[in-house]
Formats: sequence, structure tokens, C-alpha cells
Amino acid sequence: MNVASRNLDLKRGAASSALLNYAGKKIQDEVNANKESGNIDEGEIVVSSGGNLQCKEIYHTTLWRKQGLARVIKQFKSQ
Repeated sequence: MNVASRNLDLKRGAASSALLNYAGKKIQDEVNANKESGNIDEGEIVVSSGGNLQCKEIYHTTLWRKQGLARVIKQFKSQ
């Protein structure tokens, strides 16, 4: 799980930037291809591969209120 800025620019923010550095540019390309144009809504999830990391997928979202976290949890429970 990666909590990023609303535009999912993974170069912004310490955690997203570190993730991008280790996983590789491919994940930013995948995020850009998998999201609709513009910003994502709070709690919306965009999936990328794990890139160079030893995981299958990375779930990218943006949160700034508790309602967004509840939405993310609900989406994971339904899968």
C-alpha cells in the first residue's frame, strides 16, 4: 500500500519517492496507464505491479480524512 498525492506523482513525498526508486520507473508508467486522467478521489485505488520489488502488486491511493481510509478498507474486504 502506498499513500501518495492525488495526482499519483510518485516523485512527490518521501515514501512514494523511495518506492519509485526501489521498484523502478515502470510502476509510475503503470500507475499513469491504469488511472483515469487527472487526480484520483480519496480512497480510490490504482494498482501497479511490484516492479523490481519482491511483491506482485502495489496498491496506490490518497487519503486525507478518515472516510478515505474506511473506503479503502471496504474495498479490500470485498475482494
